[in-house]
Formats: sequence, structure tokens, C-alpha cells
Amino acid sequence: MHDLIQSIGDHSEVPATFDGEIPEFAFGAITQRIIIGQRYMVRDTDGVERPAEVTTAVVEETRKRASCGVTFEDGRSALCTIPLSDEELAAWRRHPDTFFGIVGQRYTHANTPLEMYDFFHNSFKQNSKVDLLKAMAGAPDFDQLVKLDQPKLASIRAERTTYGALAISKK
Repeated sequence: MHDLIQSIGDHSEVPATFDGEIPEFAFGAITQRIIIGQRYMVRDTDGVERPAEVTTAVVEETRKRASCGVTFEDGRSALCTIPLSDEELAAWRRHPDTFFGIVGQRYTHANTPLEMYDFFHNSFKQNSKVDLLKAMAGAPDFDQLVKLDQPKLASIRAERTTYGALAISKK
């Protein structure tokens, strides 16, 4: 049910393009888009402009720029920043998950305890039972936790982490 509600929120608008392209890039004046996995001319640490592949990127909204991790052909890596226009920031706000051309980490805000639980649960459900038990090793009911399967452990860990985060935010 939670996934259905999230999907309705994500897809409440009629798509503006048939190929799924972000409208600001398909119809706007943006001439070059930053896409993870593509090569661009970037200044290295010596100030020399060289081709580099963008390996990761995040938007720094308040600074109106993208911070990009890049790897040069010789294997060295660097961090570069690229200014973003108001149109690009608008595109990022509307499509934060795919702004850099690949499906990335979902940009979310947890406005309710249930949203916070969902955020943590999506992360913890990827962990193995062994890893979850290691993380919960100090729990007073650890003997009971050992008997549970991985999905139940992930749910309990998400619930406890949510309670802990809420307790900290109230201080």
C-alpha cells in the first residue's frame, strides 16, 4: 500500500515527453546535461583541462551547483563543481531521482514517522541477517532477535532506528 501511495505521488502528472526525457532538457535552452558515465572536459588538480568520466554527482541547491566526482583516463580522481542555471535547478527539483541520467538515490523528506520508517526499512531490507544481527548485538532482546528471519529483523531495525531518530530530534 505504501508503494502504491508513493507511486501515485510520483506519477501524478501527465508525461511531457514520450521517451521519459526531463522536459527542461528536451524542450529547454539547456545545451549540455551532466550525465553519470559520460565524459566531459574538466580541469584537473593542476588546472589542465582533460577528458574525465563523471562517476557520481549531487546537487548543492543553496549554492546553485553540482558537485561531481570524476575519473581521468590515468585513473586519478577529482571533485569538480559545475554551476547550475535556474532552469536546471527546476528540473532537478521535479526529477531528482534521474537528473543525472541514471536512477539514483531517491531524494526524500521524512515528514512523518511512517515516512522515516520507510526510508530506513528500504535501506535495511538490503542487509543480510548476519549484518542486521551485528548491528543489533547490544539489544536486550538479542536472544529473541536471533530466532527471526531477515525481513522481520529489517523491519524491527527500521522501527528502532526511527524511534531513536525521533527521540534525538525532540532533544
